[in-house]
Amino acid sequence: MPVRRHAILYDIERWRRMRLPLLVLATACLAATVVEPMFQHGKSSQSTTLISFIGAGLYGLAFNFWLRQRFSTLAVEGPHLVVRRTGTTMRIALHEVKRAKVARIGSIANKPERRKLLPRPVTRWLEEEALTVRLEIAPDQLIKLRRLLGRQYLFENDLVVPVVDPRGLLAEIEEAMPRPEPGPGAPRRRRRR
Repeated sequence: MPVRRHAILYDIERWRRMRLPLLVLATACLAATVVEPMFQHGKSSQSTTLISFIGAGLYGLAFNFWLRQRFSTLAVEGPHLVVRRTGTTMRIALHEVKRAKVARIGSIANKPERRKLLPRPVTRWLEEEALTVRLEIAPDQLIKLRRLLGRQYLFENDLVVPVVDPRGLLAEIEEAMPRPEPGPGAPRRRRRR
């Protein structure tokens, strides 16, 4: 069965909101670098160089946002929850997941200091459902995960990620999580004959 990758909504929304302004401004800057020498009688000025540099930078920023919305995902691969962020990958063993659920972001970011971490506009995200995973991993792994994703995804040991299909991802996690071994006093299942 192929691995299903779940895109991160923060990155998709940023691309949708920023693509048009960035691409229009970048194209205007590069068009200005083509048109300005015509009025300068073929001479190139420092302003032309600066404008072309700004246009290229805006295209680069738009490309970065496109890459993030396209290649930032969460997926369950075998016994791991795999977090991908534009070419960088981190694997979290599912036995380090203590709890997984789907919850509204507003119920998790219920304190002012937590709401400050959310992307703008904050009110847009409060009613959005997100996969919430309680992790029990080493502090250096938490720091690595925070650097990979950003501060808005981690609240103490809780990884909170709005994905396209949070309930589908939760079902995949629950299916792949290791089952606890039955204790000596646990009832045994009878085999059907």
